[in-house]
Order: sequence, then C-alpha cells, then structure tokens
Amino acid sequence: MDSSTPDTASAPGTLKLDEPAGARLVRLDKGCTFGELDAAQAFAPGQPLMLRCGPLLLQGKSHGSRRQADGRFCVRFKFVNLTRPQREALETSSRAAGLCSSNA
Repeated sequence: MDSSTPDTASAPGTLKLDEPAGARLVRLDKGCTFGELDAAQAFAPGQPLMLRCGPLLLQGKSHGSRRQADGRFCVRFKFVNLTRPQREALETSSRAAGLCSSNA
C-alpha cells in the first residue's frame, strides 16, 4: 500500500519471517495446521517450505500459490512435523502479531 514501507516490514496482522526472505505469515488457522504467506516468490504444490521466525524453525509443504495484484504471491501451506512446543511458540508469536482472533 504505502510504497515507502519496505517489503520486510511487518504490517499489522502479519508475522515477518526470516525465511523465505521477505515473506510474511498473514493467516493461521486454529490449531496451526494450515496457513498463508505473502511471499515474493511462488511455491509449487508439494514443494517443501522452511519457515524461520527468529529461533523458531518450522517445516511446511506448499499447497500452491496465487499471484496477487501487487506481483507478490499468496502461498497456502500445511505445517508438517509441528511439535507441541513449536505450536505453542507459533501461537504466542502470531497472537502478538495480531494474527489470532479471539473467536478463532
């Protein structure tokens, strides 16, 4: 929206990721099974994803990408091998970023 905002800035309701570079987690379902990224690159269906947010390293698998009007991609994915401590840390981070709604 604002062209002066860098791609790596974390907008309200998003969680900035260190990997993939410039990506932001924009949606997370209840239970942290599926999510959506706003990313600079597309990921083919079935392609493995490594998501890193600070010390938290998560594995996922792409369910496909859609190009958005701004040229970035909306990437839907499923987490794989998510442990309870990882899920709790992800829920805490996403809640702090405003991704989790109280009725989710």
